Amino acid sequence: MNREYHRWYSERLGRTMELLVFGHAGAKVLVFPTRDGRFHEKVAAFSGRYDLTLNVDDFRDLFSGHRDALVYYHTPVQYLANLHCPERLAALRRMDIVLVVGNEDPFLENNRYLSRLLWEKGIRHSLHEWDGRAHRGSSWRRMAPLYV
Repeated sequence: MNREYHRWYSERLGRTMELLVFGHAGAKVLVFPTRDGRFHEKVAAFSGRYDLTLNVDDFRDLFSGHRDALVYYHTPVQYLANLHCPERLAALRRMDIVLVVGNEDPFLENNRYLSRLLWEKGIRHSLHEWDGRAHRGSSWRRMAPLYV
């Protein structure tokens, strides 16, 4: 299997960035590390939080009330709600989008809202709700083989 390691210094972030690419064909999956993790900790974005400005359960607004263009453009539900660009919408419509979240997850409503926005924009996708909170690695490891 193809495996490529990339590393570069980001002037904008002021730190070294790393990326690991696996394979050469099949489903394209972008995997982000946990909040304090590194890129090689194979954690998938299940139970997604698509608005970091929300106060939900024990999760607080990560920007402490700060709002600007960067927050807007990097908050999927805020940006998508106002997206009308035909080219960007067409690109999203070509993607295979799968959302998976527990039916007791603190971000369940955030996932449902994203799903509604996607349908309103004509973007096909699927939303799967698992029993329970399912907001931990053990649940995500069971989800990955089914949806990736």
